[in-house]
Amino acid sequence: MRKIYFPVKITNYEDIARSIIKEQAIRKVELKARIDSGATHVAFPDKIAKELGLRVIDRVKVRYANGKIEEKPVGSVIEIEILGRKSRTCPIIEANDELIIGNPILEELDILINTKTGEFYINPESPDMPVAELL
Repeated sequence: MRKIYFPVKITNYEDIARSIIKEQAIRKVELKARIDSGATHVAFPDKIAKELGLRVIDRVKVRYANGKIEEKPVGSVIEIEILGRKSRTCPIIEANDELIIGNPILEELDILINTKTGEFYINPESPDMPVAELL
């Protein structure tokens, strides 16, 4: 399968949650993320985590495609915006240059992807807002 990249906005959610902070002071970045339908989390470049001022709040074991398992830090809450829809998560912080977004975020946002063309689109059955499935 080909690598699929898509522009996303990432914001330090703690900045948003602190209502005393001015809009201009909210730390955010826009970058292209690699969408990985096999990943179950968000993997975040450490240099971007520092730029956004994320705190390390936990640690988790990560299993890579080659079977290797490593312990990695988990950052404080970020907000991810794709196609105008927003989700919040705590990213795994990696020493790399690539933001990886796993399938659960796309499911939460109810965003579909055509893996052959790389096209992203909002689920036509839920154009106004994401539909959460509790089955």
